[in-house]
Amino acid sequence: MTAPIGLMAREYKLLLDPKLFKNAYKSGGVQAFWERGLIPIIANRLDLRRGEEPRHEGEFGPPSERVIRFWDTKGLFLNDNEFSLRGRTKLVQGREDCSKQELTLKLRTPDLFIAAATAITSACDDRSEAFEEDIAPLGILHRDPRGGERVVLSDPVSIRCRFARSFKCKLSPAKPLRSLAAVLDLYPGLEAALAAPAGRTDWKNAGLVPGDVMLERLYNGASVKLGAGIDGHFTFTEWYLKDDPAVQRAAEISFKLDIPDAGLAKISARRALMLFTNMQRDLAEIVNLQDDSKTALALPKRNAGDHSGPA
Repeated sequence: MTAPIGLMAREYKLLLDPKLFKNAYKSGGVQAFWERGLIPIIANRLDLRRGEEPRHEGEFGPPSERVIRFWDTKGLFLNDNEFSLRGRTKLVQGREDCSKQELTLKLRTPDLFIAAATAITSACDDRSEAFEEDIAPLGILHRDPRGGERVVLSDPVSIRCRFARSFKCKLSPAKPLRSLAAVLDLYPGLEAALAAPAGRTDWKNAGLVPGDVMLERLYNGASVKLGAGIDGHFTFTEWYLKDDPAVQRAAEISFKLDIPDAGLAKISARRALMLFTNMQRDLAEIVNLQDDSKTALALPKRNAGDHSGPA
């Protein structure tokens, strides 16, 4: 076993098409998906445990709800530098509780060493950090003879890895950050990690704008035993437009496993990879390959033709 540089966890994420998911599982929803979708994949694609027991455990419980917001400049300057800025607030009895906000600055990069070497902290007292690996399907751009384009799963099915550094800060009360300068003040070290626009001296004063505000529903409780003491914990995530809850923007199934200090046992990693690639194959009819991530669905809309910087 080897321990990657400070990695705390791995999360395997599979975006689903919300409409196709609803059509496939109808009123049974997430629990039907667990029973008819995921359990058969685990049972048919993974070996049994030593005592001949199945590797799946538990089930999805009732959802918890949060409000999700992302901010960036009009030119998506943070996104172009591989960063995102996300705010989370709780829902209490159906109403948003703005007494506290969890604000997360996240770097996602395909390079492990860039992620590990990024030195950022938070200026608030209630803060935490995470260093994780995000794993998603490997999509390939396919062009048909008529010039049409669509993204398809690679053949053979494979994975795409990104390394995520998350810097969380809890603010009380919740206050929106109105400029890039405010973000730089809150997260010392961020300025050094950004590529300043050429010829621009006022870029730090760029205003922040929000994307679509999302109502998030999280289902937890189901898991898979991967061996060597490693469990993969499933989360089913739904995003709806907060102002129009009938509009579902995202559906995602993921499972996350913590990485011990000594590293991840080969057999655990092998079973996790086998499970994820077979989830892609067996759920291919409802997989969403057109969107890069949930985050991409909630970012502000870039001004047409604006790639010049943070203005």
